[in-house]
Amino acid sequence: MEEQPDGSFVYGGFQVDLLDRMKIFASQMNITLNFQLSPSPPMYGDAFDLVANDCNTTAVNNTLEDCNKFDFIVANFYATPERSLRAQLSPPWLRSTISTVKYVDKTGRDYTTLTQASEDKANVCLKEGTFYAGVVKAKFPDATYVSCPDLDGCLDALKREECVLHCDDELQLRFREATDPSLEVTREQFNTQVSLQLMMETFMKLHSNKLG
Repeated sequence: MEEQPDGSFVYGGFQVDLLDRMKIFASQMNITLNFQLSPSPPMYGDAFDLVANDCNTTAVNNTLEDCNKFDFIVANFYATPERSLRAQLSPPWLRSTISTVKYVDKTGRDYTTLTQASEDKANVCLKEGTFYAGVVKAKFPDATYVSCPDLDGCLDALKREECVLHCDDELQLRFREATDPSLEVTREQFNTQVSLQLMMETFMKLHSNKLG
């Protein structure tokens, strides 16, 4: 997602590909489906609260109006048991894993795995407040972690060599690698998860033409 000078947004990436696929599914039922896209909060938890059926009772204390703000979110959310209880999750269309990315033009030692970084107590960048941050820290407790607010912040820190690797969702990292030759996604993969939609109501809403 890129914000334009006039304040509008241009959307790209595999999530948009999923929306295009949904349009094809709808056309097979003689339904024309269009989407009016809006930026979601940058953190998974905040975004999830806008579609979860109990978001007005969570710690963020969203109002019921905020609860119903979006019909659904297309995202590569990790389908934890807690999230499955709070929102209806669609069948998976993609699979992803936790992986790492490195900066090609670094001046220091080249690290390609979290094991290597852990052994040397090297800094690893992680987005704060994410589910997989806890997974990574539990699997590699001896590494030294640097928290950053979002993916752009983590990649900037990686390029400043404040960390030797950034650990994130592989699909997100592959998308950035394709547009930035200074980044290289390593072969490290663990904690495979499915990519899905977060939905308040079922895909059958298409039949009532309520989705716009």
